[in-house]
Amino acid sequence: MDVEGVYRERKRDEEEKQEKLERARKRYQEVSKSDTTAKKTVIRYRFTDEKGVLHEWSGHGHTPSEFKEKLKTGVTLEELEVKKD
Repeated sequence: MDVEGVYRERKRDEEEKQEKLERARKRYQEVSKSDTTAKKTVIRYRFTDEKGVLHEWSGHGHTPSEFKEKLKTGVTLEELEVKKD
């Protein structure tokens, strides 16, 4: 193959790589746009301990140890529930 043929082939390969990159960028942007609609975590329970530290919990997942200790003292989840205005 002559020098010009090699040059054209490399240029075509480079153009194909650039097109692939551009398609990948567009796909990424589309996915990123849909991620902005993610749900916000809602805090359902809240209390401030005797040291003045605020503890919050969504009510999902494991129960934080601070809440377990508070519940052992006889406080109910209803008492810790965040009131909606």
